[in-house]
Amino acid sequence: MKKFWQQINRGLVLLFAVVIGVTIYLIVDSQNKKKQRDELIKLSTMFISDSSRLYEFPEDIDFWDRSNIKQDALLPALYQNATPIYHYFCDNEEARKSQIESTYNFMYTSYFEERCPVSCERTITGIEVKEIYRDSATITINTSTTIEYEDESGKRTSEQYHTYDTLQFLYQDGQWKMISMSCSLNDDGMYYGAY
Repeated sequence: MKKFWQQINRGLVLLFAVVIGVTIYLIVDSQNKKKQRDELIKLSTMFISDSSRLYEFPEDIDFWDRSNIKQDALLPALYQNATPIYHYFCDNEEARKSQIESTYNFMYTSYFEERCPVSCERTITGIEVKEIYRDSATITINTSTTIEYEDESGKRTSEQYHTYDTLQFLYQDGQWKMISMSCSLNDDGMYYGAY
């Protein structure tokens, strides 16, 4: 009988040790995810503010010259305009450029609507960390975006859009770097009136 109780006691001690170990692991993992979540929200908030420049036509190009709206003329100016926000992106030039190229649709549509985007202000109305998994994360952000346009006569008008951004991050060399961004401002259907 004594041997039976010793085996049960060992089993209970082992069960107790496993429960304590799992509990500690879950607490530490939860704290790490909260720290990562806070860091990602801060980084995403800074990016949204700084990314306004992506929706402003480069000043060194004449918007009204039809030849400047072609991709080979406009894309180098868009890359140059985006240089101050390159530090948010991963260390892959092609990946950075492909994300900047997505704003070309916005510029192209603005050209055909005969209004030059001269300033942009983005205000976050909602942000959510959708997923953090194995050194990658997905963040969704709702923004209120106000863009000031100028027509050929110099008259300025503003429009407000409710936009939706999705940012994807990768943990690289001890910090979060963006690998992909999408914004509803870059969708073709967005430009036929403010929401």
